[in-house]
Amino acid sequence: MENNNQNLDLSPKLQTGTIGFMSVVVTIALVILVGFVVYYNFLKIQSENNLKAVREKIDIAKQKIVELENKNVEKIYLAQKFLDKLEETEVKWSSFLERLTEITPPEITYSSFSASEAGDVTVSAFATSFKDVAAYINIMSQNQYFSQVFVPSLSRGTLQTISESLVSFGVQMKYSTQKIEKKVEKVEAQKVKTEIK
Repeated sequence: MENNNQNLDLSPKLQTGTIGFMSVVVTIALVILVGFVVYYNFLKIQSENNLKAVREKIDIAKQKIVELENKNVEKIYLAQKFLDKLEETEVKWSSFLERLTEITPPEITYSSFSASEAGDVTVSAFATSFKDVAAYINIMSQNQYFSQVFVPSLSRGTLQTISESLVSFGVQMKYSTQKIEKKVEKVEAQKVKTEIK
């Protein structure tokens, strides 16, 4: 029986040692678990704060973008308005040359022309007779794109290379891309024709 007593004595010692060891393990596990929960909550709060800060920066950036867009839209609008106004008054010289050659009689030959941005045009030309020059002046005066037609110089000469008599003349006029209302009286046209004959 002595053996049995010894076994009985050992059992409580083992149970007490096992319970103590298990308590230590559970305590360590609880400390680790509590530490993990605290660390997780700390990370969660920190990431929420970071997310909040990023959202605030995004909102500020969106506001700045809207402000810049409004400024740029206004600038673009003003620039477009300026370009439209400039385009209205701009003289397109290709259309000028097309119109000039369309209405010019075949008896007139241009030797040169100069022009300004304001639409002031000076032309030097030749014709075979004074009558052709008068017809040309009449055509230009009645055209809806030309105004203030004036002939400051007119002379007759002989071209030596072909021994032909030509009339040299200069014309000053105003060109407009907008049609000009013309009120040319027939009396003035007749007067020009009479003076040239």
